[in-house]
Amino acid sequence: MQILLCMASMQRIDRSIYEAAAIDGASAWEAFWKITLPSLSSTNVVVAIYTIITLSHFSENKVVRYIYAQTYDIKGGIGYASAMSFLYLAVLVLILIAVSLVLAARARKV
Repeated sequence: MQILLCMASMQRIDRSIYEAAAIDGASAWEAFWKITLPSLSSTNVVVAIYTIITLSHFSENKVVRYIYAQTYDIKGGIGYASAMSFLYLAVLVLILIAVSLVLAARARKV
C-alpha cells in the first residue's frame, strides 16, 4: 500500500518543475532533495502512519505474541490480556500522534 501511495504522489509532480530545475543547472540529486522530497511530504505522513499500524499488529511482534499467549493462560486470563492490549493501543496512539505531529511540522516547514 505504501509503495502505491508513493508512486501515485510522485506521478502527480509536474514535469515542468524538473525541466526548469535542469535548465537552472540542478543535478538529479538536487532535484530529488529540493523538488521530489518536499512534494512528497504530506504523503510521507500517511505512509509513516500506515507503516506503524502495519508493524504494530504483525504476527511476529513480541508484544502481540505475549498478549495472545496470556489470553488463555491460567494466571493472566482474558481480563489481563485485554488490559495489556488496551495499554498497547494507548502507547500506539501516542506514537502515532507524535510521528504525525513531527512529520506534519516538517512538511509545513518545507
